[in-house]
Parts: sequence; C-alpha cells; structure tokens
Amino acid sequence: MGARPASRLRSNVVLFGGLATIFACIATLVYLVSSYLDVSKAAYDQNIVLREKAKLAAAMREIVYYRTYMLSYVATIDDYFERDEERQKFNEHARHMIEARLELEQMGLNEVEQTFFARMGKAIMTMRPIVDHAMELAVENPGSEAFLSAMREARTQQLDLQNTIVEFADYYTTLSDRNSAALQNTLSGTLTRTLGLSGLVLVLTFAMGLAVLHSETRINRLLRTAVEERTAELRVERDRADHANQFKSKFMASMSHELRTPLNAIIGFSDLIRSEVFGPITPARYVEYAHDICSSGTYLLSLINEILDLSKIEAGEYHLYPESFLVQEVAPEALTMLELQAARKGITLVNRMPDDLPGLWADRRTTKQILLNLMTNAVKFTPRGGTITLAATASGGFAEISVSDTGQGMTAAEAEAAMRPFVQIEHGSPALEGTGLGLPLCRSFAEMQGGRLSLFSEPGQGTRVSVTVPLASTP
Repeated sequence: MGARPASRLRSNVVLFGGLATIFACIATLVYLVSSYLDVSKAAYDQNIVLREKAKLAAAMREIVYYRTYMLSYVATIDDYFERDEERQKFNEHARHMIEARLELEQMGLNEVEQTFFARMGKAIMTMRPIVDHAMELAVENPGSEAFLSAMREARTQQLDLQNTIVEFADYYTTLSDRNSAALQNTLSGTLTRTLGLSGLVLVLTFAMGLAVLHSETRINRLLRTAVEERTAELRVERDRADHANQFKSKFMASMSHELRTPLNAIIGFSDLIRSEVFGPITPARYVEYAHDICSSGTYLLSLINEILDLSKIEAGEYHLYPESFLVQEVAPEALTMLELQAARKGITLVNRMPDDLPGLWADRRTTKQILLNLMTNAVKFTPRGGTITLAATASGGFAEISVSDTGQGMTAAEAEAAMRPFVQIEHGSPALEGTGLGLPLCRSFAEMQGGRLSLFSEPGQGTRVSVTVPLASTP
C-alpha cells in the first residue's frame, strides 16, 4: 500500500515538473520573440532614416550634376534673356541644395556623417564663388576666353563635390547593408534558439502525452496517418485528373484551330465552284456535289466551333465582354438565321419577346449564341408541323428567356443526360446530327454571365428551356 502512494507521488512530481519546464520554455520563447521584435523595430526605424538620408544625398548629387550641365548649356543659348532665365533656375537649384543639406543635418549625424558633411560644406564654400563667376560669364559673355577658363575650373570643383556626395551616398548604402546583415544574424541566432526550445517543448509534451494517454495517442496517430495517406492519394488523383482535363482541353482547342484553317478553305472554294464564279460547270451534278461539300463543311465548322468553345471554357480562356443591350434586337437575328431550317420541316417560329423588356447586362455575342443553340435544338427535335416559341420576362434583377417547343419531350433521366457534354438523346431512333454540346454550352455560358439554365420536359408534352440573364440595372 505504501508503494502505490509513493509511485503516484513520483508521477505527480514528474507531471508537474514537466509542466513547469514547458511553461519555462514557453516563457523563454516569448522573451526571445519579443527581443527579436524590438531589435527588428529598431533596425526598421534606422533603415527608414537611412533611406531618407540616402534620398537626400541622391537629390544633392542630382542637383550638382544638373548645375554642372547648366554651365555648358547656358553658353549655347543665343538669346540673353533666355540665358538669364536659366541663371535663375541655376540659382533655384542652389537653394534646393541648401534645403537638402539643412534637412539632412536636422535628421542627426554621427561622427562619420559629420566628417562627410564637413567635407561637403568645405567643397561647397570653395566651389560657390567659382561656379557663380562661371555662370555670370556664361550669361554675360559666353564666348570669351575668360568664360572657358572659368568653366573648366568650375567643372573641376563641381566634380570634386559630386564625388564627395557619391561617397556620402555609398556610406549610407554600406551602413544599410551592415544593418541588414546584423539583423539577419540576430534572426538566425533567435531562430536557432527558438527551434531548440520549441523542440524541447515538443519532446516534453510528447513524453507527457505518452505517459498519460499512451493508448489514445497511438490510436489517434494511426488514424491521422491513415487520413493523411488517403488525403495524399486523393490529392494525387485529383492532380492527375486536373492535368488530364487541361491536356484534353488544350489538345481539343489546338486540333480545332488546326482543322478550321483547311476547313475554311474547303468551304470557300466549294462555294466558289457552287456559285460558278469562273463560268458554267459541266456536268451539272458537279455543282450539286460542290453544294454538298459546302453544306457539310459548314456543318462541320459549326461542330468544331462548339468543341473549341467548350475547350476554352474548361481551360478558363473563354472571355466575356458584358455590355448593355436589348435582347429584342438580338432575338430577330437568331430567328432569321433559323427560318429556312424551320421552313423545311414546316415548323412555325413564334416571337413573343415583349417590346418593353429592360436591357440586359451580358455578352451580346454569347447571348445570341445561347438563343441559336436552344432554338437549333428545338428545331432538331420538333416534328414536322410543330411550333417553337421564344419568350421572355423580367423579375428580380434578371430576365428569363425561354424557348418552348412541341416536340417529343424527355424523361427526367433523359433531361439529366442531355446536360452532359457529348450525350445525345435518341428517343428510340438513331441519333440526330450534332455533338451533344448545345445544352452544356448554353448552361456554361449562362453561369459565366451570372445566370442559370433550367430545363422542363415531359414525354409527349414538349420541352421548355429557360435562361436567366442579369438586367442592365444590376450589372
């Protein structure tokens, strides 16, 4: 019985001793970090002062350089009054030099800076009468030998002063580099001690955790390892899928571009042959063949354009250019483009777009493409003698544009499948022409513009597809 209390006492002593050691290490860490922050702040403040002093030194150097240039420039001016005006500018730069020196002196100077400052002041005192005399001759008698002699002496004095100021500026650069190096050394030392203490804290904490909750710690560690491994596996699979998807999109976009160039040539030349631009073609069936080639090429080009648009969207390279426009102006254009196709099947196109519908805030070309895709799908799946209706309403900052048909309709499963790329609904008969990209593209276009696409359909009741687009009042 006596051994158990003694063992418990030893455990408590070890526990409290470990906690005390951890708290001491944490307190030391706080002290080290606080000390480093104080040193960093002091170094930062000093670097700010050094940068300001370096700016002033650079400004003085530019002033001396400019005044040296002006001595030569003034002598080349023919008009006396222009020379006198340049002299005023010359003197104005001298005042700027004085102001810069005063500001630098007010910021406080150490012994080295005072030495440079004294050298600079001495050089200025020696230079000033010589330079002023040279400027006076440049204005009053620029072509004289006296001016040339004074000019040479003034330039020598100016260069001496400029060299002194350059040394002054280099001193600030060296001092700033030295401070940065010292701060880096302090950081390295602090980081080493911090890492050591952090490691000690971690070891003590880990040891105490093992002593108190060995079994739970082991289970948690195993679970954590399993989760991390699974997460890493999922991340690798996700990266592979993303890479494959990007590669596919880029490949499709590249191939679409490569195909469009020869295809445009085929369409263009077949259209020339069909139109008999260069004279009649015999036999006549060759004209029909050219017409078939042109029609097939045009259809193939539309498919390639759809694939290219989808590839751009998936690669994040499809750009929208929103503007304010009336959909009532775009709808007739889309209807006109489908009139011939609808007439061949005896389908009636009805435009119920209200004249007072507010303007949209969207990409005009993309919105027109949405209308064309939806109505093309409707014409494709509407039987002969059917009706397609284009309508729109406005509510809650959005316009809802809908295309309704009297076609075969779809089941819920078919409607869901129709929203996936490259899926075509056969309705028990061979698939119609197309890529199965019309609805997926329309949905992507709508979502990119801040809207959404909805599909409502029942077998035997036709289909209605609606797209919401932001109104211009709420771009």
